[in-house]
Amino acid sequence: MDPIKIFAQPVNFEQSFPTNSLVNIEFYHNFKVQCLLTNIDDPEFDPKLETSFLFNTKLSPLITYTFHTIPETNTNFLSFCSENLCAVIKFDSFDDTKLNDIFQLFQPHYLIPTNQNDIDKMTTIVNDIDSFRMPTTNGQKDISNELRKISNYYFHYVKLPPQTEINSLGMFLKASINPALIFMIRRWFFHTSDFSDPSFFEKELGKLENPMPELKADNFVELRLLGKGAYGSVGLFMHRSSGNLYAIKSFANQARTQFIREKTAYQNIHHPCILKCYGFIKRSQLREIPNCLVLEFMSNGTVGDIIKEEQQLNDNLRTKIALQVLYGIDFLHSNGVMHRDIKPANILVDHDLNSYISDFDSAREYLSGNNKTRNVGTLIYMSPEEVSGDQNYSFQTDLYSFGIFLYELATGHLPIANISMSETLERISSGKLPPLSPEYGKISQVYRMCTSKEIQNRTGSFYLVYRMKNKQLFFNGANINQMNSLISELSEKRGKDFDRGDVRYITDQANNNNLVCLFYLGLMYEEGVGVEQDINKAIENYKKGADLGDSYSQSNLGYLYFNGKGVPKDFEKALQLIKSAANEGNSIAMKNLGLIYYQGEAVPVDYKQSFDWFLQSASLGNVDAMYYTAKMYYTGEGIIQNIEEAVNWFQKAAENGNSLAQTSLAAMYVKGEFVEQNYDMAIDLYKKAADQNNTEAMRNLSLLYLDGRGIEMFNMELAEKYLTLASEEDDVEAMFLLAKLLYKGLPETINDSIKDNELSKVNNEHEHENVNVQENVISQDVPKALALFERASSLGKIEASFFAGLIYDQGGNGVKKDPKKAFVYYSKCAESGDQTCERIIALMLLEGRGVSKDPKKAYPLLLKASEKGDQYALNALGMMYFKGDGVEFDAVKAYEYFTAAANKGNDNAKYHLGMMYCQGIGVEYNFDLAKDFFQMSAEKGNCDAINALGELYKYGLGVPQSTEKAISLFHQASESNNAKAFFNLAQIYESGSGFEKNSQKAIEYYEKSAEAGYAQADFHLGLLYEVGKGVEINYEIAAQHYKKAFQNCDSSDSGIRGSSAFRGSRLILKKYEKIRKERKPTNQNIQNEKEETNEKEETNEKEEIIESVKMMKLAAESGNAAAIFEIGRIYYEGILVPRDLEKATNYFLEAANYNIGSAHFYLGKMHEGGEGFSQDLESAISFYRRAAELYCPEAEERLKELSPEQPIMIMKSCTRELFPNQYIKQHLFECETCGLVGNFSLCDFCARYCHQGHELIDIGDDDQCICDCGTNGSTCRHHL
Repeated sequence: MDPIKIFAQPVNFEQSFPTNSLVNIEFYHNFKVQCLLTNIDDPEFDPKLETSFLFNTKLSPLITYTFHTIPETNTNFLSFCSENLCAVIKFDSFDDTKLNDIFQLFQPHYLIPTNQNDIDKMTTIVNDIDSFRMPTTNGQKDISNELRKISNYYFHYVKLPPQTEINSLGMFLKASINPALIFMIRRWFFHTSDFSDPSFFEKELGKLENPMPELKADNFVELRLLGKGAYGSVGLFMHRSSGNLYAIKSFANQARTQFIREKTAYQNIHHPCILKCYGFIKRSQLREIPNCLVLEFMSNGTVGDIIKEEQQLNDNLRTKIALQVLYGIDFLHSNGVMHRDIKPANILVDHDLNSYISDFDSAREYLSGNNKTRNVGTLIYMSPEEVSGDQNYSFQTDLYSFGIFLYELATGHLPIANISMSETLERISSGKLPPLSPEYGKISQVYRMCTSKEIQNRTGSFYLVYRMKNKQLFFNGANINQMNSLISELSEKRGKDFDRGDVRYITDQANNNNLVCLFYLGLMYEEGVGVEQDINKAIENYKKGADLGDSYSQSNLGYLYFNGKGVPKDFEKALQLIKSAANEGNSIAMKNLGLIYYQGEAVPVDYKQSFDWFLQSASLGNVDAMYYTAKMYYTGEGIIQNIEEAVNWFQKAAENGNSLAQTSLAAMYVKGEFVEQNYDMAIDLYKKAADQNNTEAMRNLSLLYLDGRGIEMFNMELAEKYLTLASEEDDVEAMFLLAKLLYKGLPETINDSIKDNELSKVNNEHEHENVNVQENVISQDVPKALALFERASSLGKIEASFFAGLIYDQGGNGVKKDPKKAFVYYSKCAESGDQTCERIIALMLLEGRGVSKDPKKAYPLLLKASEKGDQYALNALGMMYFKGDGVEFDAVKAYEYFTAAANKGNDNAKYHLGMMYCQGIGVEYNFDLAKDFFQMSAEKGNCDAINALGELYKYGLGVPQSTEKAISLFHQASESNNAKAFFNLAQIYESGSGFEKNSQKAIEYYEKSAEAGYAQADFHLGLLYEVGKGVEINYEIAAQHYKKAFQNCDSSDSGIRGSSAFRGSRLILKKYEKIRKERKPTNQNIQNEKEETNEKEETNEKEEIIESVKMMKLAAESGNAAAIFEIGRIYYEGILVPRDLEKATNYFLEAANYNIGSAHFYLGKMHEGGEGFSQDLESAISFYRRAAELYCPEAEERLKELSPEQPIMIMKSCTRELFPNQYIKQHLFECETCGLVGNFSLCDFCARYCHQGHELIDIGDDDQCICDCGTNGSTCRHHL
């Protein structure tokens, strides 16, 4: 529904106004709002009900209100207006408690009454009126004036009838118009972000093509006077057609020159930090209209106002103001404009707290050949050269004023106050200004540069911008990220970098042999600020200045010769120039001479001369020289040691912001050395130094917070903050310490013992589990720690290389395991001679972890470490001899090395000795000794040893058999994520040994074992999913587990490796063999299938078949007889791969050597059919017969046809009956139907009589086996 438009058009004010219905009213051109007429008793308007309309209406950021009474009916209304609602609420009595409830709902927002009467009535309703945010007395007067002026204008066009009905539009307007009009004006005083729809801030005049149009006075309505000055006044006006607010500056008749100057300035200067001018109003003597400028309205007044109020002022806003003013000055200077009156009163602040330079009636544009400017600025903001009448000044006067501005912004008062004008002039001209304390932050450096008596030290605005941006010279509490974001925004709109007006001025003056400008131009070319860097031009200008006797040019030129920058090194010329500058009283040259004699690079070390020059420089106020003077008094170099003088000079330097002095003095306060111990003072000094990017201070401060010294408690947050800041400045020690803290999230990690704790894990051959650590206030962040370790390593911190290697070695906690990178970092550490890392890389070479396996290369490194008694190296050498890995197998040497390592306390070696006694390798079987060694190792927490003890108890080897004890030990080992322990628990739960079976728990423990990397666990899971034991049959999951078992299996365990590869690939190949057989019946079917099959699926099928055939071959190569036969059958059938009878024959012959019955059958088939052989029925029968004897039903069928008269030799009973509980060599099958797979197998007899018709796998001969028919849930008919 279209809004009701009230202003300047016919409206029926007698029309009915609905109750409790929202009506859109447009009070003015750019101000419309939802309006509501209601009763205080209406539940929809109950401020306490969370479901009510009022409770859920956004009222921020401000609410204007009034009370309205109709005398004739004694009807009372509370009217208020906010962005989203203008409401008129009818109530009977001021005693109604619901009025208080409504005001409590208003309480969080800014509340504006229309007059004093409203405040008085509100006082009778609420008890805590002082807790409401409301205008000051003067502010309320301004609002009353604005309401009076806008009402006079408004009601000239809107004629409300004197009498109206209670429920009419006219009555609603009478009750609500004052809050609505005040809201329409006062919304301009709040942040843009406070409004749901801030579009009213968009200026209609800003859209005009002409940047400086002539405007008409009649287009504006005056609201109130904002201020008066010497040349005129400024008023707040509303633009009639848009409702926008503007400040209009009127110039007195005698101020025509100032009007023209300021109008010209605004016409030519457009920048985000310069006050915007929308046009001008031409003087009309007839209508008594003065010359005016229409300016942006700044609702927060001036920076001076904000400094006085202090409420909004914080370090973030201070820095924001400083940056915006400096960028504004820089823009002016880049265009050759000098403002000449920078002060808080001339910096205006808008509703979003953005600052703008204003008042250009004193501004002057630089003209070549005329550098002089009149003495027009406010006295206290004038530079020394201005008050002394020196004609040789210009842009730097603005920077001096900016420095004074910064002091007032920081402290709230001027640096010079309450003294006579003559004293003020004397202090300014002599440069005797108080320093700005470093406690305000790095901004003190900007103040020091800007207010230097020496013009040369003030540099230029472009150089200050460069320094503030790159060195973050902000107020102490500023948000760095927000300020950097502001700088990026301002930099995008910054003036030109080259061909700047101020640079032209400096260049022109330098060409006229102005000494200050010659120095400046040289400095600019040297550093590439304001001009393109050109060292040759820098030298040229310095030389001119030096030849004319300028000490600053001499000093800088001397240092260029000293360092060979742009010129050949020439120490003699360098000393001559620097000494000449020093003799002229240049404190910088004096300090540099002090450094030259102190360091002895160009001259012999001469501490006495060094001290003399430092002292002279310090006496002239050079802060760096103060520090060196203090240092030499402290050490007694070049002067008799004098601690009192040292402390005195340290304090002077520290007070003037020297971070080295602050850090030195802080260290003295921490130790109580030559001063009374004072942690508060130390922390304060460290903070000041840290604010100047002194990384040693940041690091030492963080250590105090870590140790809890000088503070009531540990403060990890601040410790982390300062270590982070130091790390960002590439302080390698801070970086390393922070990385260690983040690595474990523990303050204890500042102790170097962390390295030893971690090494015990690295040296275990295969295990690198994470250690449980307590929580702490510094959160663990391993990826961040790793980045810091890597950076510190690149900066030469050897220990950091170790930790980077360790993290990549272990992986986890957000870092991907990467043994290759681990090896690189360990090697870097080892190259420095670190014996620990030498041994670690030897172990990695031995294992082939992160590097190609090379036991021979590992051996000499381990031998070297073992000769020094390294227990881990001794243990590793024992493993090499035990496995015959890189050396010839030698159980005796293995035993000797293990024993030597065990004597050093190596728990792994003790475990290995236990295994040798268990297996009888190199020693006689001795389970008692095995138990003792396992026990000793287990006491050290070795989970392998704990698991091995469990196995002894499980089988009763050397100890009484106890399933209960075994399970307890397995559980204990599993707490350390021991894969074998999980596996043993799974086996017990699967078999039910000693207690009831639990398939679910068995699977759970198999999965945990598999997750820990144990190949046998994955193999068993594959079996369970393949045969459906405890889970539903799922061949895909089974195949995945088999594949994982194959990948994780130790190359020495060929049995599991071959079985996993065989079973996994067999499942995949069976699936695709079936699919392809189903596609084969007719050519038409094949064609149709090809058309219907998705190309992607075909590609996936081919890739899976190729990969599975490859795995089957690997299984065959590992000696798996069933795989050897299966790969032969695949080549024979030619369904999955192209048919190849030669390959098939070779595989069948090899499988036949393992007594695979099916291999004999296929060889018989090939001889019978003349496939790959000459047709030979006799040979075929011979192969069939052997196949039948090994139990092959297909072979038996062929023999019935070809040679029915010859009997077949078959077994007459189960081998377990013939050899009960005895392992013998025999031919075996697995039965997938009954789940007798993996560790279970059948003899020929049981395969023939108990499992006829089942899905059997012929696995050939085995040296040590027993028939498992009747176990694992199967039924043996013979045994029945």
